[in-house]
Amino acid sequence: MTKAANASASSIPCAWTTAEWRQGAALTRETALRLSLIDPSRTDEVPVVVTHDCDCFADAEREPEVEIIVCTVLQKADSGLRHTRSARRLHLRIASQDAYLALDAQRKLSLAKRELASEEPDKKWKLADGERKELARWLASRYNRASFPNDLVGQLNRIYKEFKKSAEQHGQDVLGIYMAFDPPGELESPGEECYELSITVVYDAYILSAVDDAENLRTKIEEMFRGEFFDGEIWVGIELNRCIAVPDTDFTLREVRTSFLYNFDYVSFASGLSSALPPTH
Repeated sequence: MTKAANASASSIPCAWTTAEWRQGAALTRETALRLSLIDPSRTDEVPVVVTHDCDCFADAEREPEVEIIVCTVLQKADSGLRHTRSARRLHLRIASQDAYLALDAQRKLSLAKRELASEEPDKKWKLADGERKELARWLASRYNRASFPNDLVGQLNRIYKEFKKSAEQHGQDVLGIYMAFDPPGELESPGEECYELSITVVYDAYILSAVDDAENLRTKIEEMFRGEFFDGEIWVGIELNRCIAVPDTDFTLREVRTSFLYNFDYVSFASGLSSALPPTH
């Protein structure tokens, strides 16, 4: 190693070289209070690092800051805010206790790495297995917004409330509701044509209760679409070609890339629906 390289390496605080500070790591209450990140009168706030690991591990001269989100501790999660169902909010499970961290994208802040140079993360708030991946997916989904046609969004708005309610009731262990549709753009004759839609309810293969939840949700979705878009003879607006429930072990990368994750946290067309990966069409 050259002298320059040695100098650069020595400039990185020990906490960074030991990979303690990485995406999902939580600041201690003492550190958060010192940096005025939380309200001293509250005991349910926990700042968590959300910067990608590569940038966390990078030399502080090249990447001088990390991003954090000040989370709120919850005893019970909202199923509608699990598994990246919301583009703005997320609930993550804690490993060592029966609790969750509630993240809100609006509470994101930037913090100089030097402020954490002599600090260690709070192991009390270590995320449960698989939750760091959920965090990474949620952060990525905010940049990979799906291009749903306005005509299709307008049709889906007709069942939005019922759809969301069903997902909240039966979606605790459902990882996502993926949609593939044709045509991929706006309808040439909206009053005469309809979108052909395929829906896949993807559930966690390693959770026994997930099968029943996913099947119940699939049934509700099918009933909902038939009740709203099928007049007894023809489909109007949307034609539901297929609605199935599959474990995540059977859901291929190809299917992920050619379908879109339906996101219930949509206020507008531009930000309401997010894809798990950048679409190929």
